[in-house]
Amino acid sequence: MNETIGEDRVREIIKEELSNFNPPKRKRAPNKWQLFLKDCVKDQPSELDYMGKVKACSIIYKDNKKNPNGQSSNNVQEQKSITQDTKS
Repeated sequence: MNETIGEDRVREIIKEELSNFNPPKRKRAPNKWQLFLKDCVKDQPSELDYMGKVKACSIIYKDNKKNPNGQSSNNVQEQKSITQDTKS
């Protein structure tokens, strides 16, 4: 009789454990900014600290988002000033 009580208790414990089981969460894939930053930080001057490199990369990233055709904002500003000079 002790064997059935022990067996029932084991089954009860297993049911509790299975009902409380949460599978491990998967790691989220890196976003575009994180992928860009990984490569960009390597290209920054070594005299900058890490946060300085991140700031420099954020400027480049924002510039790339604003100008997806590959022109930097400096080129756009230069083109605007040239266009204004030719109009006058």
